[in-house]
Amino acid sequence: MTSRNFGKYLEQYPENIRKIALALRVGILKIIPTAEEKVHIGMKWVAYGAPRAIFAIKPEQNHVKLFFFEGAKLSDPDHVLRGSGSRLRFIPVTNTEKEGKIIEGLMEQAYFLHKKEKN
Repeated sequence: MTSRNFGKYLEQYPENIRKIALALRVGILKIIPTAEEKVHIGMKWVAYGAPRAIFAIKPEQNHVKLFFFEGAKLSDPDHVLRGSGSRLRFIPVTNTEKEGKIIEGLMEQAYFLHKKEKN
């Protein structure tokens, strides 16, 4: 998917939500420049993988959920991850500037875990 398609997908959301989603996308692509990006209409999220999914961005009306597909395995000293499934966790993001360092640390940790498990 191109950034143009991603932008088209985001058109249905308020401007502040689009900005958060775009900032999260930039953060993901900073960590994994070659990430595969796939819109999943049924799930209403955009997944990112290398090639297996590691992250997903799901815009909602008041925040953007950033999903970590192996989130249950991540260290979360700030207690920001939500969810209780055996694998998936998410963060409801409302401000990427305020929450940026925590998000970036979790993204790096998730990608490192993915690379480690891949080998």
